[in-house]
Amino acid sequence: MWRILSLVFVVLSSCLLKADLSSLPLGATIKGFVLPQRNAQGEMQATIKGDTAKAVSMNRTEITGLTIEIYDGKDIGTVITSDKADLWNEDNRLSTRSGVIIKRGDMQISSRSMEWELKEQRAVLREQVRVVIEKLDFGVPATESTKQPNAS
Repeated sequence: MWRILSLVFVVLSSCLLKADLSSLPLGATIKGFVLPQRNAQGEMQATIKGDTAKAVSMNRTEITGLTIEIYDGKDIGTVITSDKADLWNEDNRLSTRSGVIIKRGDMQISSRSMEWELKEQRAVLREQVRVVIEKLDFGVPATESTKQPNAS
């Protein structure tokens, strides 16, 4: 009986996520959390996922095992991951102080903390920010015949 009730709660809670996270009962935990973000035309902009999401307050949902997939057209162009983050429902923002990794093409950015304003599509990274760019090509490497002689 309890298994059926908990399954119904998870299904109903998943439906509520699309509408209003603040309507979740305080302390409610959702496994396999997914929150799609669409633009005015109904096209996918991003998907916020988590291993679990817990309603900590009317405004705050704590997400563990966070993955955010940001779309570039119909393809995923950027992936953001963090061990733990807070989704501030009324403010429409997400924050973490548990470290964050952002991967996009040949670039990876990591930071200890991040504030992401969902509506403005703006993220601010703070503390120990590191940027790694793979395959950074500045042109053809110099050969012995193209090196400039030393001016003496």
